[in-house]
Amino acid sequence: MRKMEALHQRCLNAERLKDEMQLTLNTTKNNMKKMEMEYSEEMSRCQEEVRRLQEESTAISEERLTLQQENQQLHRDMEALRKECALAQRRAKQQ
Repeated sequence: MRKMEALHQRCLNAERLKDEMQLTLNTTKNNMKKMEMEYSEEMSRCQEEVRRLQEESTAISEERLTLQQENQQLHRDMEALRKECALAQRRAKQQ
C-alpha cells in the first residue's frame, strides 16, 4: 500500500511539474512573441530612418555640388574683374 501511495504522490508531483512547465512554456512563448513584435517595429523605424537619412544625404550632396559650381563661377568672375581692373589701371597710367 505504501508503494501505491508513493507512486500516486510521484504521479501528482509529475502532473504538478508538467503544469508548471506548461505555464512557463506559455509565458516564454508570449514573451518571445512580444519581443518579436517589438523587434519588427524597431526594425521598421530603423529602416525608415535610414531611408530618410539617405534622402537627406542626396539632397545635401546636390546642394554641395550646386554650391561648388557657384563658387567656381564666382572665382571665374573675380578673375575676369581682376583682369579688367588691371587693364583699366594700365590704361589710366598711359593717359
